[in-house]
Amino acid sequence: MTHTNLKTLSRQYASGMISRADYRRARAELIDALHNHDQTQPQRTEPADTEPERSEH
Repeated sequence: MTHTNLKTLSRQYASGMISRADYRRARAELIDALHNHDQTQPQRTEPADTEPERSEH
């Protein structure tokens, strides 16, 4: 059973092409594959200024 993406997998389940158990197993595999390939690095954030700077004219 090949599922290219979650949308296709969901449609197959909704149309009765696959069982609930197969859907859940394949969905978990897709999510795990995404998580295992996540290369996102933590970002350092700075708090926003609470008041904008005023320029005197």
